[in-house]
Amino acid sequence: MIRHLRLLAYLRWKYLLRAGGRSRRIGAGVSLVVSLAIAAGLYFYSSATLGLLFEKQPPGMSWELVHLAFAVIYFFWLYSGSFNDLYDPARLASFPVAPRTLFLGSTLASFIGMASIFGGALLAGFAVGVPGDPFERVVRALLFVLLIAHLQMTARLIRLTFLAVLTSRRWRDAAVLISTLIGGGMYVATQLFRTESGVEAVAAVKRFAESGGPSAWLAWCPGVWLSWAYQLDGARSAAGFGAFALVTALIHRAGGWAEERLAFSEPIFQHRPKRDAGSARVPFLKGISRAVLRGVGPAAAAVTRKELAIFFRDPVVRHRVLSSVFYILVPFVMLFVVRSGGAKSEALAVGGFILLFVEMFFLTNIFGFEGAAVRNLLWFPASRRHLFLGKNLAYFALFAPFNAVVLVVLAAATGVPERIPAGLASHFSALLVVFGLGNVTSVYFPMPFLAPGQRVSRRDESGCLMMLARSLLYLLTFALLSPVLAVSLLVQGKPVAILVAFAGLAYAGALYAIGLKISERALLRREEALGDYFRAA
Repeated sequence: MIRHLRLLAYLRWKYLLRAGGRSRRIGAGVSLVVSLAIAAGLYFYSSATLGLLFEKQPPGMSWELVHLAFAVIYFFWLYSGSFNDLYDPARLASFPVAPRTLFLGSTLASFIGMASIFGGALLAGFAVGVPGDPFERVVRALLFVLLIAHLQMTARLIRLTFLAVLTSRRWRDAAVLISTLIGGGMYVATQLFRTESGVEAVAAVKRFAESGGPSAWLAWCPGVWLSWAYQLDGARSAAGFGAFALVTALIHRAGGWAEERLAFSEPIFQHRPKRDAGSARVPFLKGISRAVLRGVGPAAAAVTRKELAIFFRDPVVRHRVLSSVFYILVPFVMLFVVRSGGAKSEALAVGGFILLFVEMFFLTNIFGFEGAAVRNLLWFPASRRHLFLGKNLAYFALFAPFNAVVLVVLAAATGVPERIPAGLASHFSALLVVFGLGNVTSVYFPMPFLAPGQRVSRRDESGCLMMLARSLLYLLTFALLSPVLAVSLLVQGKPVAILVAFAGLAYAGALYAIGLKISERALLRREEALGDYFRAA
């Protein structure tokens, strides 16, 4: 068994050495240096915080906070630990290795990486920060090693379960959405802790620890069980260690079972097939696409229907949208609404600009969703103008109502509801300008739409000059937007603001028509080049 474990560790080491070329190795070196710096910060922070906690607080409250810290480490490690490994259990199934040995060896081999760096930093920090004699420190260090091994096994078992269960598109959608929601929620929480809400949250955590909440309300968490054993205090510590060891053994057995079933392509969970759809005839065009059919024509309506279907069904698109909401829109709203230092009088104008900045990724790369299938779209004998109109109307139907709701809520929250009509007109003027220039950018400077974790292949079209050209075209877009934004800021709150806003709509409509004409002619000349670009991507 030891020889098998050594072999799996060797395979892990060789995989890390051969994963990528020289540029990947340089990136791995930089990542290692950054990880060591973060680990050093974790060590100093945990040791100093625990030392100060046990020095100034009663022992009971201090240990309750330790129990809470173990629960946080438990769930955060499961969320972030070893899910991104390129691991295929079927490749090792043909070798005469027991499935449980394969599961345990793969888990231990995963310590050849960042897990040992961060785990070792936390181990040292807790060992130094929690008071005790040398024997107690050694025992607690061994218990912490058991915790990390348990976490790695649990993370591996979850990954094996995902590999067997995530065959349905709905499960994949849920995985992407849940991961983005957790990451975005953590980011929002860090923003909240800078405000008065963060101070109140810290006080609430202290009250929760004083009342014995972690031991009472988190008694179901295996991390808390081990923290009881970590306390080295009588029967409860022994019971916590026994329960934790039993769960670890069960996870080891379940991991071997999952390895065996997954290696031979047997589903871990059975599912019933969907029932056949009803015999009622479902129209191909409905809702927004039917309205486009009546207004523009069948080609534009079909394109609109396809774009809306991709936007609402593709989990990668949902990930991008949720990331934009959490990491751009939410901090902006908190800047002007939650924090008192924001310039609330300018919130409506700046809010519209932030919305456009978030949506420019989609509006200036309208062929990115097509990918290599852009040739299929361009093979149809349809007017290129209708292709652009179909895509533009789909995005307008998606973003215009959302932007309007956000700006109305923002104006009401900042106490300037009288600026809503002029603000909306100015914002939609800017949106039309982005649509017009975005069509041109999409033809001359396309970009592949990548899933999280993917990289753009290195080609001449992806060099510095092309990035500079894209940046210059973005600057041109903002330059054409500047008259609308500047005039709206100068006359906001005045009676003529609404008239100026509607004049801006006429200006934006003219620019959109010019951009549509330029992009239509450019697409006719660059169809082959566009198809070759996405095929090589």
